[in-house]
Amino acid sequence: MGSEEARVVREWIESGDKVRRILATNGSKVIKKACGSISLRELGRRTGLSPTYLSQVATKKIIISPEAFLKVEKVISDEN
Repeated sequence: MGSEEARVVREWIESGDKVRRILATNGSKVIKKACGSISLRELGRRTGLSPTYLSQVATKKIIISPEAFLKVEKVISDEN
C-alpha cells in the first residue's frame, strides 16, 4: 500500500472514531430528549427498537448505533 492509500485509510478510520465519539456523547441525550414527551415503550414502538436497547443507551451502558440515532431523531422531529 502506498503512502496516499495509507493516508486515505487512516483518515477513514479517524472519521469513524469521531462518529463513535459523537454517538457515545449524544446517544443518551437524544433518548432522554425523546422521552421527555413519550415513554421508552412508545419510543420503541415508533422506532422499531426495543425499550431495553433504548434504556441501555439512555443510561450509557451501550453506544447507540447510527441507524438507531437517526430513527430516534426522526421521532423527535415528528413531535415538533
